[in-house]
Amino acid sequence: MTSAFKETKSKHHYILKRNLYENCKVKNLAGDVIFFCSTKRAKWYLNSLLATVITESPLEIQLNFETKGDGNVGDKFYLQHRKNLCVVCGAVEELTRHHVIPYAFRKFLPGNIKNHSYHDILLLCVTCHESYEQHAYDLKIKLGEEYDAPVDGVITHGDNNKEAHIDRHKARGYARTLLKYADKIPAERRDILIAHIKKTMGAEADLKFVAEMPLEMDVKVQGEIIVSKLVNIDEFLHRWRQHFIDTMKPRYMPEYWSVSRGGR
Repeated sequence: MTSAFKETKSKHHYILKRNLYENCKVKNLAGDVIFFCSTKRAKWYLNSLLATVITESPLEIQLNFETKGDGNVGDKFYLQHRKNLCVVCGAVEELTRHHVIPYAFRKFLPGNIKNHSYHDILLLCVTCHESYEQHAYDLKIKLGEEYDAPVDGVITHGDNNKEAHIDRHKARGYARTLLKYADKIPAERRDILIAHIKKTMGAEADLKFVAEMPLEMDVKVQGEIIVSKLVNIDEFLHRWRQHFIDTMKPRYMPEYWSVSRGGR
C-alpha cells in the first residue's frame, strides 16, 4: 500500500474544530437582516470594503452595495441565533455536522435542493451521531425493500458473481477516496476502507492500481435508484426528518426547524 495510509488520531466522524454557528448578523442597504454568517466571511466583506461595522461584539455588519436578492428576509428559521450544541443531548464538546438527508441520496437530488441543505444540517455530538447511524442504516434497508434498491446497489451490466463484483467496486471507490482525501478522512474510517481493500485485492495491492482497475460490471447505487423513482421529493425529505425525530427524540432542535419544510 502507499503512504496514503498514514496514521492520524481522530474519531469516526469529523469533529468540528471551531463553532459551526458564529452568528454574525449581516444587513443590506435598507437595514434589513438578510443572513447570518461566520466571522471569517464577515471580515472578508469588511476587508474588501464591501461592508461597514455596526457593532463589534456581537459582530454585526451592513453591506454597502445593492444585493441581487433579499437573502433570507422574513425567514424565521434562517434569521435566528443558533446555539453550538448537540441537538439531541445538549453536549457542547466533540460536535459533528450531521446531514439529516444522507449524502448517498442528497447527491442525486435536484440542484435547488442539494445545494441549499442548511435546514437539514444539524449538530450532533460523536456519541449521538454514532447512535443514529444504525437507525439510518435500518431505514436504508427498508427503503431498499420498498424501491427494489438494495443498500449494496444493483448490477446494471454483466453477469459475473455479484458479491465479488460489489466488493471490487467498493475497493476501487475506496482507493480513489484515499488517494484524494487521505489526510481528511478520520483514522477509524480510513482503517475500514483499507481493510476492505486488503481483503478484496490482497494485502500488497497497490492503491493506484486498485483505483484505476477496470470493472467488468456496472453497479447502480441505492441512492441513484431510489431518487430516480421518487414521485414526491418533499415527502422523501419529510420522511428522513421525521425518522430522525422519532428515533433520536432531540431536545434542543433549533426554533422554526420543521419536518414539513420544502426542499430548501
